Amino acid sequence: MMRWLFGGVLLVSLLWPLGASGQALPMPIQVYATHDRSTGRLTLSFSNPVSGLVTPWVVEGFPPEALALEQFTVTDAGVIYRAPGTGALMLAHPTGRSEPHPFIPQQPSTVFDVAWVASQDGASVGWAETIFVEGVPQVSLYVADAFGTSITALPAPLGTSADPFLRVRPLALSNDRAFFFYDAAAPAQERPPTEYFNRHQAIYMFSAATEQYQPLPGSPTCPCGFGADGAGRQPITLERTEGGFRVSGSQLPRPISASRPAFSQAGNLYVAPDASLAFYATAQNLEDNRPEAQFALFWVDLAAGVQQTLLGPGNQRWHPVRLIDEGQALLLADVYGGGTYKFNLASQVLSQVSESTWLGEILP
Repeated sequence: MMRWLFGGVLLVSLLWPLGASGQALPMPIQVYATHDRSTGRLTLSFSNPVSGLVTPWVVEGFPPEALALEQFTVTDAGVIYRAPGTGALMLAHPTGRSEPHPFIPQQPSTVFDVAWVASQDGASVGWAETIFVEGVPQVSLYVADAFGTSITALPAPLGTSADPFLRVRPLALSNDRAFFFYDAAAPAQERPPTEYFNRHQAIYMFSAATEQYQPLPGSPTCPCGFGADGAGRQPITLERTEGGFRVSGSQLPRPISASRPAFSQAGNLYVAPDASLAFYATAQNLEDNRPEAQFALFWVDLAAGVQQTLLGPGNQRWHPVRLIDEGQALLLADVYGGGTYKFNLASQVLSQVSESTWLGEILP
């Protein structure tokens, strides 16, 4: 336990900046996940770096194949997740309690499906609610601050389908809620075990300034990985080519050439808040019908227009989480083994900073 606490405090010191006067700003609560796949128990740990107190919240029945980084969303109000078994949308608090989410969904009596996303800074949320009217899906989109004091219903979204097996899936929300990105035709069913990332081919963008939707500018017609910076002004797609994955964006001077190895899948795209760098993971199945793969992690310099392999290929799957140390290092999660790591971009040194998976932070 002491080792875990030390790792948590070390991680906080890496993450949290100083104020303009040189004084340390109030430290946020750090949120970690520990998944015991043998018992189906996932423990959320809320670590207070000032008091040293760690408050747990246990989620029972969490499937062994589920990934915490995909199922839990940290916001300033708490951690959003779907309760195993019932599917109810829940909000876990740093005090060690959980409750039905207080304002998602907005149509609780009729809603059939809910999907959500948080802004990169955790201060805002966007979500899609699907109801069925005479067998036809109808979708409503909303954005709000994390506490629900300002909820905005958006106009009816473009690109939606009458196909009952397709869903609208939010992809990214800018910190100021000026831009909301979504996939208008995502499969309703879960990914099969041999697909490691979500891919999107009907990406739309809502602009709060114009109150209009449009297809993502310059988006390739492919099932692609997607990510956006905190401001929402640099949406990025990953397009598969014969040599690897091409990085494209409407604000880039040109697509960034693919890099080898030529893996078949890519995703978990993280774009730096200032849109200077991006990172993504790739996967290649060893056999078509078995969930075994080789993985690699890529670093993209969006300003220079180059990309390179950071880690791999190998059997360890990395998920890029966040830039730290003024952009000089990257936090990574070991997807299957658990734990959080720091990768120094200059020295190329990888070091573990926590035995649990860091999910995010909650401002006090």
